[in-house]
Amino acid sequence: MTTSSLGPTASRIIGLYALIAVHGWFVLEYTYPSAGQQVALALSILKISGLLAAAVFVMGTFGAMAFAADRELDERELSQRNSAFVRAYEYLFVMLLLSSVIPEGVAKLLNTELTVAFMKDFILLLFATGFVLPGFLLAWRARAE
Repeated sequence: MTTSSLGPTASRIIGLYALIAVHGWFVLEYTYPSAGQQVALALSILKISGLLAAAVFVMGTFGAMAFAADRELDERELSQRNSAFVRAYEYLFVMLLLSSVIPEGVAKLLNTELTVAFMKDFILLLFATGFVLPGFLLAWRARAE
């Protein structure tokens, strides 16, 4: 088996933090757009720490199983990996649908204007989530050794 260098518990914690930080930053950034400088600094730190946690997570967990060749995995591991990718792609499809078909609805839901910066941040959110979600699902399903 191709194992994670982080371990299941650390993978769950880092992956959960990455997902919560990036999503929390995006929602708070556009829910309270006229916040003060201290809040803007805190949101920037949340964004950077979430992206760094995502990078650590991808390097430590996601790469171990996601980039493994099919012949290196047994049937159970292959099934788990494919299932995790399907769940991540379903999430990304829904988010892309929201951003391309009804982008104004997302902006209105968050009570903000639809700008280039909003779409850039939304795409950053999609990519960060798309990289972390499959590995997070795999880590959550992993048995503690």
